[in-house]
Amino acid sequence: MANLQNQNSNPAGPIKALDYTNALDKFLNGDTTAAAASINLLAPANTTYTKVDLSMWEEATQCGFCHPGGGFVEKDRNGKRFSQMNPAVDGMTPLNATVFEMYSTNTGLPKHRVIVTPWSYPLYQNNAPVTAPGGWGQAAMMSLPDGSPMQVFNNQVMMPNVKEFDCLTCHLQGYNNLMASVMTFSGAHNVAPAFAAGFMNMFTQAYDFNTGLIQKDTNGIVSLTPAFFAKMKAQPATQNCRNCHMPSGLKDLPDFMNDFLSGAPMAYTGNFTQSFTGLAMPAYDFNAPFGFTWDWSKGPYATSPTVSMTMTGLTTSDGSSPAIPAGWPAAMGMSEFNAAAAMSTPGFLGGGNPAGDPVKSGPIYFQATIPGSGGMQDQNALKKGIVPFARAEWFKRGDLWAPGYDVHLNIECSGCHMQTNTTKVDVFAAPTDPTNSKTVFNGKSLCDPGRGFDWLSGTEGNAALRTKVNSQNTVKKCENCHITGKNEDGISIDTFGAPDPTAKHQANGLLSNITTKVVATSSDNVTATGAANVDGSQAFARGNHLDVMDCTVCHLAREQITVRSLDSTSGARFPNMIGFDASRGLLGLFSDPGMGIPANTNLKPWNPAYIWQKYGTYWKTKDDGSVNPDWRRKVYPVNFITAELWNNVDPTVDANGDGVFGSPELHHVGNYASIDGDYPGSVSTVYDPWISRDLKAGMNYGPSGFAPIPVGFGGGAFQSAYKQDGSFTGAWQFVGVYGGNVMFSTPEEISGYKAYREQIKGAVDNKSWNGTQLTFIGAPFAMTHGARPTTTYVVGKSCTDCHSATPMIPLFSGQVDMLGTAIMATSGGQYMQAPATQMTVVGKAADIATGAEVTTKRGYSYELPFEQLCDWNAATKTCTPNANGQYKQVAPLDQSQTLYPIDDGSYVYKDVTGKTYVNRAAWIQYLTDVNAVTNAAKTVSP
Repeated sequence: MANLQNQNSNPAGPIKALDYTNALDKFLNGDTTAAAASINLLAPANTTYTKVDLSMWEEATQCGFCHPGGGFVEKDRNGKRFSQMNPAVDGMTPLNATVFEMYSTNTGLPKHRVIVTPWSYPLYQNNAPVTAPGGWGQAAMMSLPDGSPMQVFNNQVMMPNVKEFDCLTCHLQGYNNLMASVMTFSGAHNVAPAFAAGFMNMFTQAYDFNTGLIQKDTNGIVSLTPAFFAKMKAQPATQNCRNCHMPSGLKDLPDFMNDFLSGAPMAYTGNFTQSFTGLAMPAYDFNAPFGFTWDWSKGPYATSPTVSMTMTGLTTSDGSSPAIPAGWPAAMGMSEFNAAAAMSTPGFLGGGNPAGDPVKSGPIYFQATIPGSGGMQDQNALKKGIVPFARAEWFKRGDLWAPGYDVHLNIECSGCHMQTNTTKVDVFAAPTDPTNSKTVFNGKSLCDPGRGFDWLSGTEGNAALRTKVNSQNTVKKCENCHITGKNEDGISIDTFGAPDPTAKHQANGLLSNITTKVVATSSDNVTATGAANVDGSQAFARGNHLDVMDCTVCHLAREQITVRSLDSTSGARFPNMIGFDASRGLLGLFSDPGMGIPANTNLKPWNPAYIWQKYGTYWKTKDDGSVNPDWRRKVYPVNFITAELWNNVDPTVDANGDGVFGSPELHHVGNYASIDGDYPGSVSTVYDPWISRDLKAGMNYGPSGFAPIPVGFGGGAFQSAYKQDGSFTGAWQFVGVYGGNVMFSTPEEISGYKAYREQIKGAVDNKSWNGTQLTFIGAPFAMTHGARPTTTYVVGKSCTDCHSATPMIPLFSGQVDMLGTAIMATSGGQYMQAPATQMTVVGKAADIATGAEVTTKRGYSYELPFEQLCDWNAATKTCTPNANGQYKQVAPLDQSQTLYPIDDGSYVYKDVTGKTYVNRAAWIQYLTDVNAVTNAAKTVSP
């Protein structure tokens, strides 16, 4: 499990705990000394050290909560199961060794160690080892990360602890993905499916035969019951998909755990008898924050009601509801504040916490106060805690899958993602015969949901492999159901009775050939770029609106919370949002938070950005090599997620240990046929970001009501945004809405932190931060959910819906916020009561870098900056635009630049009549003048 000391005759001697922090370079680059015989398969010869940073164990525990991963046997590339790996035999590799993060309790500086990964663990029964002829345990002394020993014996049965692919994730009705994440974070991979399915009890940590899902006969044989199989569904239910992907909103505090999260909050306890990582779900109390019970039925009160488990079930001390709608207790676990109630209340589960106190109240308790310290927090415990992670689509697109928000709700997820009749499926015919040509692995199986195509779908294709292992373009598109009745292979599909909009499109002029489309052609009028070079060429031709715009441009309306930027500067991830009533601060995130706020009044409309596809609707040639006459490059609505991270550009520093040193932005040269697809003259970011555990080393962490959060750095002015009583110090300008984390937004904060990192580098990794920039990179995610009924919302009935100075949607002009909202941390204010406002970021010009990933109509890649130089006034915290300023402000994107990013004189803007425009400004003026547009349309034949 950890710190294995081998007792056999390994020539290198015992394999001991290895000091990660003081031998960092050896773990990143290997050790070329001949101090010991080689026991390492992946590092240079004669070395004890290997590149174990970012190991397979970290991936399984930190990423596996959302990504099912694995297979029916978890093996390395040599075919050996992880659970059978022994460093004495296989060497210390990233497969069987990992970095166990540890930080100083007081200073928070790193004290990491390299340990053996617990892919297996020794079995004991009645305190005696279980041995068998086939047991692969070898005599050794294992020590848990807290130092307690565990003896391993020869031939001891070792329980495999790998996370296999869990079929129940999709097919078992009632699967609790949040519980699966608890076990995944704790490292108990082999029981994650059992806990999530309800086979094991979260209270007793044992199999639960009261659920009716499993049974035991008189011989002690356990089997599944008919009730279990009744819950197994061949077609995954929408709720199972939503468990990972899509919330239906955030109603109230209980809904935070019930319908919003895919990854549970986790607190570090240091108890390794129940958890391989020392992590466990923290105490929580949905009744504590405001002095009312979660359903507002009781209150106000100073101390929340206790929840107990009695012979008759859950009860509360005041008669209020003891459980939230999901069936979870309203409060569970011992916090620092209810120890007395826990000791004196029979069957105590939780509750008894102070209500309304900004320092002590939950709903989730990450407090780790060091006894006798005057309120100091245990930095090791807080930095190892897990921030609760929302479902993925909330981050990417802000999708709501709820009545009134999508006309397709009744066909469920499977209607478009599973029932597609695609030919891109695995075909097994005599699969053991390698010469059988009928066996085809095409990248999609019955367990692989359909997915989109192009860079905007979240994955990019490979032209060379598209007929072999590429399952892109297998989801139903709008036109498949509404126009053709066939999928992309030309095979009939279930359209669910979708109406054909052709007549209405025709009546509104949307099918008239009055614009310019990009099509695939055998000619070479315009050479394609990027992957398209091996996929035919392209040309401009007359076309209609549906040739240049995806259906979603006109049929989606956005009225829900979405993430606009993701702050990753502190070693954890914190979202900054739009789409909610910012004046209500934290409470604005909930659709029905109580506190006198009327239900369903917090969601606010917002406009997406509109950009061109990079590769188009599919490949320019069909899979048989012929020209694809249906290929187009269209405009899509997207949600930009701006990643905020620290990126190193110093060419003498390798920030993340991947062997590649930092570098300033790369300037692209070449011609329009550049093989990398980038526009000549553009620049793009070269990534060398600092990794999570190194970022945590520089920050002070504290508890909040939702997560362990960064509160400041060092011991000076920016030590903390919070006073001991929970109010703001005023040292920081902003904290986040999602937990109250500090965010870098002023030159003083940014420069001060870089200077502090220089001071402590000797205790971290001895790498300079002088060449580090605060980098903002906007990645586009195509939005496909949220189509409203045309009776309530549609764009395109009038030309002025788009071609106007005041359009229905800002297709050609307007600003796109790239940062989202935050809470002003004004001195004396309180996080729970403060409103949110538009976030701003200013730093020294050399300390800020920005770039949004966009594409031109021709398909050229472009990283579009969203910034302006300015003069900074530290007293008023304002930045006045100045082309020669020494500071840089992160600015909104201009939608005209987002759609048409190039304005250097090389790009010709031409309307459908052939008239050209001298620059982008003139082109946008034409597009937003309805008279000019309609007059041009009248001069060409429809």
